[in-house]
Amino acid sequence: DGYRQVLKSHSVVSKEFLSITNRLRKSLTIGTQSRHHLNERLLILFQRFSNITSLTLSHYCIGDLNNLLLQISQFPLKLTSLTFSGSRCTIPINGLRAFSQKITTLTSLTISNLDPINSTDIFFIADSFPLLEELGLSYCIPYSRHGTSIPSIVEPLSLAFFKLRKVNLSGHDYMDDKLLFHLFKNCKLLEEANLSHCIQLTNAGIASALVERPTLKSLTFDILEECAMLSAFTRNCPSLNEIKVQRCTWLNNVKNFNSSIVSPELKSLSFANVCWLPKETMKVFVLFPNLVRLDLRWCSGISGKLMCQLLRMCCKLRHLNLSYCLELNVSEMNFEVPKLEVLNLTKTSIDDKALSVISKSCCGLLQLILENCRKVTERGVKHVVENCTQLRVINFRNCYNVDADVAALILLSRPSLIKDIHSVK
Repeated sequence: DGYRQVLKSHSVVSKEFLSITNRLRKSLTIGTQSRHHLNERLLILFQRFSNITSLTLSHYCIGDLNNLLLQISQFPLKLTSLTFSGSRCTIPINGLRAFSQKITTLTSLTISNLDPINSTDIFFIADSFPLLEELGLSYCIPYSRHGTSIPSIVEPLSLAFFKLRKVNLSGHDYMDDKLLFHLFKNCKLLEEANLSHCIQLTNAGIASALVERPTLKSLTFDILEECAMLSAFTRNCPSLNEIKVQRCTWLNNVKNFNSSIVSPELKSLSFANVCWLPKETMKVFVLFPNLVRLDLRWCSGISGKLMCQLLRMCCKLRHLNLSYCLELNVSEMNFEVPKLEVLNLTKTSIDDKALSVISKSCCGLLQLILENCRKVTERGVKHVVENCTQLRVINFRNCYNVDADVAALILLSRPSLIKDIHSVK
């Protein structure tokens, strides 16, 4: 008790702690609820978080965006990333002009849900932010619906942004094979391309364009016409280490498949939202022996036995996402993946028995997600805590058969786990 007089009060300690953590914060989001007394709010925010490098402005109309950017430009910020979305408004030219004149460090610009961006806007952005390496223009209204000639959009983009490394053109449904070829040919430093909902693209067109862009590392698109095209993609672009196939309705065409053409560089593969992934497709995974990340969420047609077959081929997996695979019988999954670190089984049929098996065969797990797994009880949680000694995060939110009080007692044996726990609502 004699030492209490030298201890600082909680409020003083908290202020000192916040003064440290505030300086460590690098990103900030400003929503529309902050519009009232905006200048005073910005002053407080930027004084408190003086070292932010990433700023997000969400759901503003054109007038508010212009005003907000004008006010932000008055602060001595060293931003490298700016993200904003609007309610179908146009590019905030005045605000961006003022912003770019004062903040010259921007390398990443992400814009979404705006009205059509024409070639003049593209050149304006390029002139205003000459250091841009990342550009996102997702889900802007296609120009063809507004009478603008389609080539005038992609061509200026590919010519003006010569430093571009990442581009997101999701939802640009006018994009065809010819335009993609032009984009990949001119953007010589491009490493990542998101082409989700570019419905006119063909796999042959993508494969042809990839020859022009040997620097590409990550590719996202919608339709995989046949599994053999994966091999064509990686053959034409050897540096490709991540492929994401989004919203594909089926995936059972394995003609022209050649198992001798292995692609060791591919490390990450996503078949998320594939409505049909039958057993014939599983042999495709033999092409990618070095996969460390596999995303099969919302896939149909997967059985536990097929997953065992797949996991024997992909023994280096560290991240596996099987969430919402409603037909998956997890009790059949008697597999061993010693290197697996993250396993997502959200909304699957897993029960305590299957969880016990998995906890023994994947004892190196660091993160386990069991959200909405209604067959799991506190007994299954106990198996995981006992067997997965390296576990840091376990999520069993909405597992209504898990008694929260009993689970809490089990978790008390692992203090390092409790501080990151997501428990029952």
